[in-house]
Amino acid sequence: SIGGRGFCTDPGSILASTTEYHFAPNSYRLGQESIQYLAELYEALVASGRGQDWAAEHGRVIALGTGPDESLYVQTAMELQRSTDPWLATSEGQAHWHKPPLLYWLTEGAISLFGETAFAIRLTPALFGWLSAVALFLVARRLFSAERALVVPWATVSCLGLLKFARLTMMDTGLLFAFAWQSWALVRAVQLRQVRQLTWLA
Repeated sequence: SIGGRGFCTDPGSILASTTEYHFAPNSYRLGQESIQYLAELYEALVASGRGQDWAAEHGRVIALGTGPDESLYVQTAMELQRSTDPWLATSEGQAHWHKPPLLYWLTEGAISLFGETAFAIRLTPALFGWLSAVALFLVARRLFSAERALVVPWATVSCLGLLKFARLTMMDTGLLFAFAWQSWALVRAVQLRQVRQLTWLA
């Protein structure tokens, strides 16, 4: 079955599964299972006359070396870049409201500037990661001293988690960016006793 260890050989069953899994590039399969599922899905699509459409739509995403998770974000950003409605994020032509749209917009902007390249699609998470380290340095400098604070950005960028997700088109470094700069604003407001800013942050 699609959800188990084996795989369906019936094209109709495989095509039905695409509604739930958003096609193979966006499914959560790894290694050989991903390859086998992708091959079976493509054969089913060819049999139904949809193979060329699927290859044209997803071939660029696969060629960029995206993983199972980030392909969803990249696909949505690419569709947004070609869309006439900048407010409607879609995935495979269907409205996609599962995630906040900021990452899609920023990735779409990078694609517009640099084309559909691996550099463009991963520029936004890389910048988020770097700016998060800057924010944590500023927090540490306010809490301690400039000399001690210098350790913080180096410790931040050496974390394996940040090194991984700053190279993937996903929401993780964006959340870190938001929390880091909010922390800086909170510490600054407390030290300067800015009641209005504290109220806004709360």
